[in-house]
Amino acid sequence: MDFFTADELRQYLETSRIGLWKIEMEEGEVVRMYLDSEMLRLSGLARRPFSRRK
Repeated sequence: MDFFTADELRQYLETSRIGLWKIEMEEGEVVRMYLDSEMLRLSGLARRPFSRRK
């Protein structure tokens, strides 16, 4: 059972100033980190996706 619509959840996260991020790691692949707009603002990063090559 879903308590919130995607739009409601986005609004709650924005008003509470919570940023989200995701890291993808696969063997033999470049590690990738994705940040939502609030986490980008909080971290001071200007672009997404942010990835760093080995």
